[in-house]
Amino acid sequence: MRIGKILLGLTLLVGVVYGVILMLRDSTPATPPKGGAAAGAGSNATDHAGHDHAGHDHDHDHQHDGEEPHEPGHHKMPVLGYFPKVSATGPWPKVVLSHQELDFDRTEVGERRDLMLEVRNEGDGELEFSQGDTTCECTISEFTSTRVPPHGSVTIPVRWNPTMTSSTHESTLDLHTNDPEQKTIQIKIVGMAVKRFMLLPELDWPVTNVSETEPTVVTGYVTSAIVRDLTPVKLEYDESRMDVKVVPITDQAVEATRARSGFGLEVSLKPGMPIGAFQFPLKVITNTPDRGVDGELGDPAVLTAHIVGRRDGPFRILGAAYLVREGIVVMDSFSASDGKTIPLTILVRNAPEEGLKFTEVVSDPAYLTATIEPDAKDSGVAKRYKVQLAFPAGSPRATRRDANPALIKIKTNHATAPELEFRVHFTAY
Repeated sequence: MRIGKILLGLTLLVGVVYGVILMLRDSTPATPPKGGAAAGAGSNATDHAGHDHAGHDHDHDHQHDGEEPHEPGHHKMPVLGYFPKVSATGPWPKVVLSHQELDFDRTEVGERRDLMLEVRNEGDGELEFSQGDTTCECTISEFTSTRVPPHGSVTIPVRWNPTMTSSTHESTLDLHTNDPEQKTIQIKIVGMAVKRFMLLPELDWPVTNVSETEPTVVTGYVTSAIVRDLTPVKLEYDESRMDVKVVPITDQAVEATRARSGFGLEVSLKPGMPIGAFQFPLKVITNTPDRGVDGELGDPAVLTAHIVGRRDGPFRILGAAYLVREGIVVMDSFSASDGKTIPLTILVRNAPEEGLKFTEVVSDPAYLTATIEPDAKDSGVAKRYKVQLAFPAGSPRATRRDANPALIKIKTNHATAPELEFRVHFTAY
């Protein structure tokens, strides 16, 4: 009896304690899990994502950082290298291209040219595609959609924008799809990249064996591998130095430049060219618009050739600073406050009885000077003279080189060499 009362008391005590614990738990405010309601939403999203992934090729089942989701009918081209998802269960698309090779034929350097490519879906599932790698300056430009419904089609422009010439261009453009039989398709790109205009010779038209008594003739060509009716509208040149006439283009020039049209320019240099190297511009204004850096056609093209050569005549110029072939005097670099003087020697055939004299010196810049005096070492048939070209100390600092050399034009009393020119390169700091 006593033991039974003890057991009953223990049972009541346990029940009371359990009831207190339940009351305390129910009265305590609930603490949400870390992240609150968002965590629950995230769990649901993860579950949905798990269902969404079911039946897809997980090798490429990802979205690139910064890439917008690809919804059906979305009109933005996926980023380069995106691989569309391939269904594991079907139905599947079947991609068919109108061309496996696109021939751009002759395309102008700097031109943006498009060829159309039809992408058909002959399968029962929706087709998705994107641009992959390319080995040329070509790309799929803007178009309607990257998705094609079953048994539908879309036409896309493939653009080639060559930046350098190429006589036989071959490259490939990859197209990624969700067709399990053709996940990547290579499209072959062929063509020829040519300049809109060409000069033959290019830029400089050299003159050799300048005659002392007769006109010296050189012929160059202006051609186009693109334009079919290239003609000159106007020619600009120094008429006191040369005459220019338009002549037909030769078969050799056509072959060398793959020309579709063009013309020749016959240049006749008049006798009495300045002694030394010369360079005369010949500007050709054409009937055809030029292509700008933006790829668009603009104003008529203006092309410039340079008639270059040298005439020694009765003079032979010597000196360590004188480049005979180029006819350039190299002063190098020096302090403008110190100045610099370059000594030269001129050997003169058939010199005037009173001796060779400089009757006029015109310089650019104007502070450069040129002086001449007989050389005491003179002997033999050719008379010897010492010439000094000077940058006077304290003259303004300047750099005159390459395309902008200093120029000293000298008039002499020699009957067959009334003019002498020096081009001078220097940097005065």
